Amino acid sequence: MGLAYSKIHDFTKAIEACKQAICIDPDNVNAYFLLGGAYGVFGCYKDAIEVFKQAIRIDPDNIVAHFLLGFAYVKTGDVNSALNEYKILKELDIDKANELFDLIY
Repeated sequence: MGLAYSKIHDFTKAIEACKQAICIDPDNVNAYFLLGGAYGVFGCYKDAIEVFKQAIRIDPDNIVAHFLLGFAYVKTGDVNSALNEYKILKELDIDKANELFDLIY
């Protein structure tokens, strides 16, 4: 449901649907991605950071989660934390790492 609401740009309902999905299945990485993205639409990057950290807890080598976490750090002005995600991404996917690096600087 979260994906469906996101596709029609109803991010308030997407957030609620993703939260429900996470309650049902706390290891649902996709629900965390959608929830973090929806928070980002509203500029709630601190909330997005917490959500993407949870996605990484579930799947530590997930390239998308590290990239999105780094992006959220950039949006909050936390360059040091964004650079930490860049360093992790360098080991996982150099192209995504470079993409994040460009966003940082």
